[in-house]
Amino acid sequence: MRVGLFLGSFDPIHIGHISIVTTVLNANLVDKVIIIPAWHNPFKEHNPAPFMKRWEMCYQSTKGITNAKCAQVEGVLHDRLQVDKVPTYKVINVYKNDPFFNGSEIYIITTSETFSEIPSWENGDEIIKSNNFIVIKVEGRDIDWKLAKKVETYGNKCICDTHLKFIDISSTKIRNMIKENKIISPYVPEEAQLIIRKNNLYK
Repeated sequence: MRVGLFLGSFDPIHIGHISIVTTVLNANLVDKVIIIPAWHNPFKEHNPAPFMKRWEMCYQSTKGITNAKCAQVEGVLHDRLQVDKVPTYKVINVYKNDPFFNGSEIYIITTSETFSEIPSWENGDEIIKSNNFIVIKVEGRDIDWKLAKKVETYGNKCICDTHLKFIDISSTKIRNMIKENKIISPYVPEEAQLIIRKNNLYK
């Protein structure tokens, strides 16, 4: 089994995120995608919406997608480690060490923008050395081909398909639209919009 780990703030989840999930599944690059909201992203300057609200938005927005699952692993690790910034390598290791995924190929699904930033993360070099990647090119950010080659020199796979089509929209833009009382359809699934309105998020 090929399992893709899609990590991010998902603050909020939007159709760009969902299109990445469906694109890699439809392209048969993985058999299953696990969506993993971050407890707190150390590279984001704003305070995120509460973890469980972001998880709920992800869960409700993707529960109808076959072979996609939304995980609470960062919340579990936060409680266990008592840290607000859960190291990415610890999240990945949960799945690598899970007996259920024994023998599976684990891939990190990421965008070309985030992929180029991984070496600056805590244990970023080790993440590059120890993992397979699926890199989706986003507008305005070319794939770091040198880094992709580096991944492969360690015997890992780095699938960089620049022809995959997905919807390019950012959570930052959506949060700003909400602050300005603008309509966020069709960028945010209705399930997530209901949670945003109910909890008065991003105002």
